[in-house]
Amino acid sequence: MKENNKVSKKFVIFILLVCILFTVILIGLFTMFDKNQGKVNENLAGGDVALLYSGNDNTFSLLNAMPLLDADGKKLDGLNQYFDFSVKTTLDEASNIDYELAITKVENESSIKDEDIRIFLEQQKSGSYVTILEPSAYKKLDKTTKLGTKKGAMVLVKQTKNKDSVDNYRLRLWLSDKAVTATGALNNYKVSVSVTGKAS
Repeated sequence: MKENNKVSKKFVIFILLVCILFTVILIGLFTMFDKNQGKVNENLAGGDVALLYSGNDNTFSLLNAMPLLDADGKKLDGLNQYFDFSVKTTLDEASNIDYELAITKVENESSIKDEDIRIFLEQQKSGSYVTILEPSAYKKLDKTTKLGTKKGAMVLVKQTKNKDSVDNYRLRLWLSDKAVTATGALNNYKVSVSVTGKAS
């Protein structure tokens, strides 16, 4: 009987140690995951809008690109061939929040002409991604918008939110099939993603 009690106590201690170890590992994983979550936050009068993404920063690069048809570019799903991110809106005292999602070309890391780049944006709705911006060339703003998107950027979409929400997006870039490229040229293009908004 005493031997059974000893075995039982050892088993309980073993289970407790396993549980503690599992908890420590989980906390470590969550901490690592949290460190990999980027956030660009904009505090508004009466609300808040934030750009959320994984990785080190809010940029997306197209490297050593080969010309593609739009039909093929829209299906790119390999490693580093798309950029997933979210826009989180939080209403505090405001009735609604208007926000603009935009990209800005990183000049010193882009060798592709703006007219030769193809930009394609989807939004997740009911569990699947739907097109909200058909393949387009980079079109710079001539002036800063009323919501604060800077001159030189390109607005991808404008949204109005009247409740707290999280919008999930997927961005793809590729080189137009009509682009004329030099042999051996590095066809790179890099953009930064940003969100600006106004609460009312």
